[in-house]
Parts: sequence; C-alpha cells; structure tokens
Amino acid sequence: MYYFLMKKQEKRRSSKVGRPKNSGLPSRALTEKEIVRLRAVLQGSSRNKQRNLALVELALGTGCRINELCSLQIGDVMTRDKIKKEFVLGTTKNGSSHRVFMSKTAHKTLTQYLEYVFSRNPRTKKDSPLFPSQKNGFMSPSSGSRLIVGLLDKAGIDKAGGAHSLRKSFSKSLYKQ
Repeated sequence: MYYFLMKKQEKRRSSKVGRPKNSGLPSRALTEKEIVRLRAVLQGSSRNKQRNLALVELALGTGCRINELCSLQIGDVMTRDKIKKEFVLGTTKNGSSHRVFMSKTAHKTLTQYLEYVFSRNPRTKKDSPLFPSQKNGFMSPSSGSRLIVGLLDKAGIDKAGGAHSLRKSFSKSLYKQ
C-alpha cells in the first residue's frame, strides 16, 4: 500500500503518508517441542528461576496478556491459605473484568512458586506483586516481555515473535482439546 501511494504521490496527498513501522516478527503459537525446550531453559539455574517459571506457566496456562500478568497481586490468586483455580482480572486491555481459569500445570507451578515466596519471607502481604521486579515493585509489561523474549532466545526458538506467542500457544492448546 505504501509503495502504491508513493507512485501516485502527485495525484494524492500521499506525501503525508509515513513509511510503515516495522513491528518486528508476527507472533505465532509455539509447538510442543518448543514448549518443552522453553521449560528446560527455565529449569536451568537462574537468579529468579521460580518467578520466571511461574510467569511463563501462567501465561501458557491462562492465555493472559503479559501486562495482565504483571499487574497481578498475590491476593488476586490466593485465598487465606489456598491458591485459587480461577481468579478475576480487573485490568484487561479494554478495561472490563473477566474470570480466568488456569490449567493444572499452571496451578501446580503457581502453588510451588508461592510456597517458595512465603518460605523466603513469611510476612509477604497479599497486596504484594505476584511477579516482583528486581526492585520489589510490580514488574513492568516491557520487562516481562523482554524476559520472555530472552528465554525464547535461550531456548533457540526464533521467529516466535515474543510474549504474545505464549497467549497464542494457549489458544492453540484449547483448540486441540
């Protein structure tokens, strides 16, 4: 479209049309083998191994966007002493709230992660971020996205497109069932 408009520049106001932005690679769903490789990379030694594993498994097991996951608090996914099998997101892209169900794998990983969090600091509050940044605040969506892209690169998964690939992988797994 851009090049067509450039050819017709003298007849139209296409001189105001800017060059198309390169948004990078389009995201795609990961294959089963790629998901296994990604999980293997997550099992390796890392500074925030439990957090990263829980973030990826929750993305794969719920289909939530990265900004929705980064804004979760511990109290959103936990009652007094149990991890919920479903939770309500109040910070969706269009501003509405909806109920999110998680897979058994995501629930198990989240349970292990929160046991780890509370074993390190028993005074952790319910309004603490579920996935804290290095400064113990909420992880920004761009940091979460960079984290996932880095993990995909370490796993040798190229052309995946980024964090949205995990969301598409969730949709693909639902479709297969």
